Amino acid sequence: MTAERNAAQTWELELDAELLPGAPALTPERAQLLAGLLTGVPGVDLVAVRPHCAGRFVLTTVALEAHDLEDAVDRAAAALRGGALAAGVGPLILVAARSPRATC
Repeated sequence: MTAERNAAQTWELELDAELLPGAPALTPERAQLLAGLLTGVPGVDLVAVRPHCAGRFVLTTVALEAHDLEDAVDRAAAALRGGALAAGVGPLILVAARSPRATC
């Protein structure tokens, strides 16, 4: 591994996740609770969480320290899933992860 791979950098991501069928819709209050839990995750600098599509989906913007894009997505998805369970939202299905820095 190179030193560049080992150096952590800040990655901004947008995660879109779906609640399981039959789960109650995400309310703005639960979204705020989830955002609060995510800001407590080490290495997380910025969090915004909002429900969309009638509360069936969770749109999360997060900036976090990671070694590369793959590491950033893995860490952000794990934090989102864990936070959703802790906030009483329930399990989530990650539908998309986007980064403005990613290139095709």
